[in-house]
Amino acid sequence: MMYKYLSFLLVLLVACSGRSSWEGTWQAEWSTDPSGYPEIQGITDFTMPGKVTFSGDSITIEGYGFKGCIFNSDTISHSLIWKVRNDSLLLFNEESMPGIIYSIVIAEDKKIRLQLEDIFLTLTRS
Repeated sequence: MMYKYLSFLLVLLVACSGRSSWEGTWQAEWSTDPSGYPEIQGITDFTMPGKVTFSGDSITIEGYGFKGCIFNSDTISHSLIWKVRNDSLLLFNEESMPGIIYSIVIAEDKKIRLQLEDIFLTLTRS
């Protein structure tokens, strides 16, 4: 019985410490491979800078779009709920509703790399 209790505490500690290490503000860059979009006219850049802030259960995403950017032509800002589950970052408006699921490619102290189909999101902090 004691073994099960200690195992549960260890799993809980690892899960909580991993999530809390994401807390704070990260510089962000979305990128995609230009070869996947050969027919789109007027697109000159396949990256977009921004920032992502993890705070408690909330995530605020800001993307600094611009003319010619594949992702957006203007600045966007959106707040969502976030969770890390296994090898995925889950983003959603309400817990009961499906949302966006990024695969976690890398999760280090100063760098997180996420993938959503052919889009990569790289988060860095100093």
